[in-house]
Amino acid sequence: MSIAGDRRLNLWLLGLLLLGAAGVALGRWQWHRAEQKLLWEHTLTLPIMSFETLKTDWQGADQWLGRQVRVEGELMPHIVAFIDNQLLKGRPGLDVLGVMRLSDGRYVLVNRGWLAWSERNTLPSVVVPAGRVAISARVYPFSRPGLELGDYPDVSRGLHVRLPWVDGDKLGAALGVSLLPVELRVEDNQPGMFQAHWKISAMSSATHRAYAWQWWGLTTMTWSYALWLFLRRTKQTRRQHEAEVNSSSSY
Repeated sequence: MSIAGDRRLNLWLLGLLLLGAAGVALGRWQWHRAEQKLLWEHTLTLPIMSFETLKTDWQGADQWLGRQVRVEGELMPHIVAFIDNQLLKGRPGLDVLGVMRLSDGRYVLVNRGWLAWSERNTLPSVVVPAGRVAISARVYPFSRPGLELGDYPDVSRGLHVRLPWVDGDKLGAALGVSLLPVELRVEDNQPGMFQAHWKISAMSSATHRAYAWQWWGLTTMTWSYALWLFLRRTKQTRRQHEAEVNSSSSY
């Protein structure tokens, strides 16, 4: 094999090894998502419980995500924000956000549901239920896109604002309070709330596992092909060396 050909083969082998490594990483990520989703699927079947009985620091508290809870508190009347670009059955709208003060003094973000709204120049006027309210909701992570583009709006002057996603630290700083690092998304048919429309994910744990095995299968094929190329080159190199030895010994 020529030097140029040997160099090209080395690049091929390196590329195949890197591609296989990426497949291993993607397979592990899908498997992790499957385990997380299995936990969520189990959580969705658990009976409703009081939100204030969840004694956790909420750091890595995946076991609570999707849990149906009953929560009581007071929605702060001067705080209404909106999550922009929420489509429901092809219709444009907004998710309505509020902040609830719990009886123990903690504050939690409440996603009150979806409101149809096609007017881009103004924000809707919504009524905040007065006094103490009790709602049924599920525990979710903050509403964040997979890719956060652009600058976050200035929320220091007030929270009647349209937001691209939820930044709990900035919202809490604007309020002068510490928000719990989760949001409560209301269930359907809650008084004073709007339309529930969310799911943690449409992809099941079984689907994530299938994707993991698919990535690992592709990795096995890729590395098998790389091993075959390496062994073939080794065999060709050995034959070439033997031919050179036989040629030199004939003189």
